[in-house]
Amino acid sequence: MGLKINRDDVPEAGLSGDHLKGGELVTRMVYGKSMSMVYAERPADYHSTPHVHDAEQFNYVLEGKIWIFVEDEADLLEPGDFSRVPRMAVHWSKVEEGPCVMVESHSPPYIGDEGLAGANKEKVVGLFTDDETPEASAEASNVWAADSYAEHEDELIASYREEHGEK
Repeated sequence: MGLKINRDDVPEAGLSGDHLKGGELVTRMVYGKSMSMVYAERPADYHSTPHVHDAEQFNYVLEGKIWIFVEDEADLLEPGDFSRVPRMAVHWSKVEEGPCVMVESHSPPYIGDEGLAGANKEKVVGLFTDDETPEASAEASNVWAADSYAEHEDELIASYREEHGEK
């Protein structure tokens, strides 16, 4: 495959249904030996359920605004903002103003989830030279957490707004 590919040449994948309270996540993912990168689009009504994965995650917002909840904290991300989700931390998100477009990176690669990568990794593209074995050193996937983690979401948002002088 090589070390470069255009976003439009990466297959679309995503999540919908039971693991979301609203909207659909549309992704395009590439990976290497020790990390993956995801171009992720979320509509205005997107709202995920709590989950964890055995990967550290970094986010960068390109468009829109999105709430990122990590354990018992909330942050409102806007274009230009970075955030980090520690490995195995319960987290979820909700679009505040959409659509929201983000770039996410995960280490180890987030290619163990069939919904996002496909049963045979057909929805992701590995970027490897001809001399490399085209496989990741490890694979991360989602484990869905109890919805009770998100029971106080409104209070987390209110606390954030109060701390930041927002209404």
